[in-house]
Amino acid sequence: MRRWLRFHTAQATVLAGVALVLGGLALATRQGLHDAYGAEVDAIFLSIDRTAQQLATRTAEVFDQVSRSTLVVDHVQSYTPAPTLATLALAGVIDRGVADPMFTTDVAGFVLDTTVASHTQYVADEDFFKLHRTTSGRDVHIGPVWTDAVTGTARVPVTRRMEVKGRFHGIVGAMVDPVRLTVPYGRHEASGTVIGVLGDDGVYRSRATDGHFTFGERIDPARIAHLIDTARRTREPGRSSVDGVLRFAAMVKVERYPLHAVVAVNADDALLPYRHARARALRWALGAGLFVLLAGAMSLRLARSLDDSRARASRAEASFRAALDGSLDAVFILDAVRHPGTGALVDLHVRDCNDRAAAGLGTTRTKLLNTSFCDRLPSVRNRYFKAFECVMATRQPADDEYQATDPGLEGLWLHHQIVPLDDGVALISRDITRRKADEAALAELGRRDSLTGLANRRAFEEKLDEAIRRSARAQDRAPGTTPLALLYLDLDGFKSMNDSFGHAAGDLVLREVAHRLQATVRASDVVARLGGDEFAVIAENAGTADDIGALCERLLASLSKPHLLAGEARVSTPSIGVALHLAREDGAELRHRADAAMYRAKQAGKARFAWAPPTSLSPPHPAGNALPGDGTSIDVAATSDDADRRAA
Repeated sequence: MRRWLRFHTAQATVLAGVALVLGGLALATRQGLHDAYGAEVDAIFLSIDRTAQQLATRTAEVFDQVSRSTLVVDHVQSYTPAPTLATLALAGVIDRGVADPMFTTDVAGFVLDTTVASHTQYVADEDFFKLHRTTSGRDVHIGPVWTDAVTGTARVPVTRRMEVKGRFHGIVGAMVDPVRLTVPYGRHEASGTVIGVLGDDGVYRSRATDGHFTFGERIDPARIAHLIDTARRTREPGRSSVDGVLRFAAMVKVERYPLHAVVAVNADDALLPYRHARARALRWALGAGLFVLLAGAMSLRLARSLDDSRARASRAEASFRAALDGSLDAVFILDAVRHPGTGALVDLHVRDCNDRAAAGLGTTRTKLLNTSFCDRLPSVRNRYFKAFECVMATRQPADDEYQATDPGLEGLWLHHQIVPLDDGVALISRDITRRKADEAALAELGRRDSLTGLANRRAFEEKLDEAIRRSARAQDRAPGTTPLALLYLDLDGFKSMNDSFGHAAGDLVLREVAHRLQATVRASDVVARLGGDEFAVIAENAGTADDIGALCERLLASLSKPHLLAGEARVSTPSIGVALHLAREDGAELRHRADAAMYRAKQAGKARFAWAPPTSLSPPHPAGNALPGDGTSIDVAATSDDADRRAA
């Protein structure tokens, strides 16, 4: 009896031990699989979140380019004559690489101008036109995908309301190929992945799955957000209402636009590596439980932990590499090289980089790794070495914009962001040359008078200062000549003409005066409108006083010709003040003397020109030791009679 009891007690103990070990192994395996599943799902969400953020950023950049183009077109419509879209495209002011085609309409919906010949000529019945006609908002509108009735092509309409004096004046539109929104991403994602741009209205602007592009599908963004939130909380995929497939999804708001970037992966495909790993783990756990018991269970646990760590490290490395290779910027990871004695920074070695960074330096990633960054880019040592030291010392990021001078990068504008690492920095570089060119084009528009197309006051003062600097450097010139003359012109009787015939007629007269001025002076002379009916001419290498006087007489004769307004010939003669640049005289003094001379001409009877006297500190006048006398006048009455006879 005792032997039997001892036998069964030992058996029970063994069985209990086996059961305990197997139970412990089963529980450990279950928890490990649960953690592995959670880690795999977290990695899936991390990957699709990154892709969705990149898609949202790229989508915002595309529509920013289109919005800037429509804004420029809207702005230049106030010019007379307004440049055509073809002219703007040729000048690089609008971006046809994304916005193709572009068009403008009148208030009735007829297309006035377009960048392509084959385009719908009437859009009044389209929703985007009705929206702008009935609402006063000036922001850009992104409509659902629209099919051109002429070409049959599908485009996303990006439109903006145009106004003149607060009233609807038509629209400016740009058509974006929906495929451009998703094609950079759809080609590189796993099978079954959905890449899409969804509007707040619940309509897809573009949807790509396995290289197949569609648009127009309807789905409630709030429902997608609910499914995503539920999936993240439960770590279980949601079922798509479009095709019924179980997917993990991410949705990111596109900044500044009523759009969302949507990325959804097929759950079966995404979890396939996990299922393979789970099957292997179960087989290993079963073998360990049968043959190794507690020691095998502990070994399995340690091995599984090691595998999990390696898998996490591998996923982290893969995520890091995907972030580098998928970045639109050039990224360098740089290690500090310090002096062994003082610890001072003496160089930077390239620990890692992406292919875009290596291509920018004309080499490959493999050849660039573990090389001296300062040898590759000599300007770094002079321009950024102190910045690198400061970032590593303060642990605070820094950024900068500059125009590159290194071989192979000459002329490019680059934006650099420097981020501190353990003992080194990450350098993120972006090519902003196109943005700088767009800013320069807009700045040039701001230096032109919108009515006449002449240089405005700001541009005039800049060009006058430049001319004065060149005049000061002029060494070899003929005796009796002047390197710089400034003419101020004011139209006599223009206010009366403007009041009698209206501002529209006055604008016509000002544009005609601008045309006559440019036709009379030399091509190298600068003609500017200072405001109202005041104009100025900067004449470099103007010659002798007689040459300048002859120019003034030609201007008097040209500008005194009559203007035909409402069938009536009217004359607005100029009063001209002439100032010759004196040594050590700045722009403000020269402008003051020319303005005073112009008022002397008005006080002397108008329709004439007057010379500005030099100051008491000035050297002899370049035309001689005597100040030139006042210029001749124009017989206004005779000119007016001639004009009346011609009009009759």
